[in-house]
Amino acid sequence: GTVDNTYGGFKGVDSITKPQEQFVYPKNKKLKEFVNDAKKLGTKVKLYEDDNQTLIELLNGRVDGVVTDRIVGLNAINQLKDGDKLTLVGSVLRSEVMGIGFHEDDDELREQVNAALNDMFADGTMKQISEKWFNGEDITVE
Repeated sequence: GTVDNTYGGFKGVDSITKPQEQFVYPKNKKLKEFVNDAKKLGTKVKLYEDDNQTLIELLNGRVDGVVTDRIVGLNAINQLKDGDKLTLVGSVLRSEVMGIGFHEDDDELREQVNAALNDMFADGTMKQISEKWFNGEDITVE
């Protein structure tokens, strides 16, 4: 089910949670960040079980907006029925640093991968891949 806590403002800005998690200040760090972001915006927070449910609620007009990961939003636009009716707005609230794990003794592989990634950023390949898969959006920059 859903848990509804009001922080004033809109009909709902959604964050995601797992069914077993409680809202009143959840243990999930990422969810806490979403809740704090929504509070700063002066909105009402309504938590759902997953991103698909929140975005379907948005498409059905049950909520006015959704706070979610940028890539999740872009994927929804591309994959959900009527997703093309969704629009990303505002600026990035925060960014996350991603990494690739290697065995600690495999310096050669790590260096090869880092070199390939650096080359792909330098020659624009990363941007081209991003724009291809995310409707012209360059997710390699904030």
